[in-house]
Amino acid sequence: MRDRKDSPRLLPGARGVEAPSVCAACGGVCCKNQPGAVFPEDVGFPEEPERLISMLRSGRYAIDWWEGDIDPEGDLDVCYFVRPAARGREGQTRHASWGNDPCTFLTETGCALPFEERPRGCRMLTPGPEGKDCQPREGSTKADACRAWRPYHEELVEIIVQIESGYFQKVPDPGAFLLTRESPYVILKAERGESR
Repeated sequence: MRDRKDSPRLLPGARGVEAPSVCAACGGVCCKNQPGAVFPEDVGFPEEPERLISMLRSGRYAIDWWEGDIDPEGDLDVCYFVRPAARGREGQTRHASWGNDPCTFLTETGCALPFEERPRGCRMLTPGPEGKDCQPREGSTKADACRAWRPYHEELVEIIVQIESGYFQKVPDPGAFLLTRESPYVILKAERGESR
């Protein structure tokens, strides 16, 4: 049984495709290849940034990237997105998954997360015939996740810097990071004319 303290939860009420008998029969081939993508709405971002920070600090989630800019008109070197950590890489804030990187939540009996708590990239996989060639539904691919997270690129960079610099060992309440006037995240939003 999963300890909820070790795995901060995604937001409830998720929809998707659940086919436990098909997935059990194939043994989780998709989950053995790489973890599915988390979308901003899965974690209430940017409205609830502390949820994402808590998930990343748990070590069970990581920031991955798309090399180059997902926007053909953009100029980013990488586009960040969030997903569960790959098994064996738990605790790394950032790491790429290029395939053959099993999801940290994959167990011998399937996913450790209840269906409604799984990332959109996992919930929206449509099993193919006999559990082979599962395909992500439109709007749930890695590229879609990159497009969804792209407007928050600077915020993700700031979160990475704060986690990797050890800021949260000094300030244990993630809300203190993002809700103070001094926070680079809040300053960035103020410069954009956005409220917190």
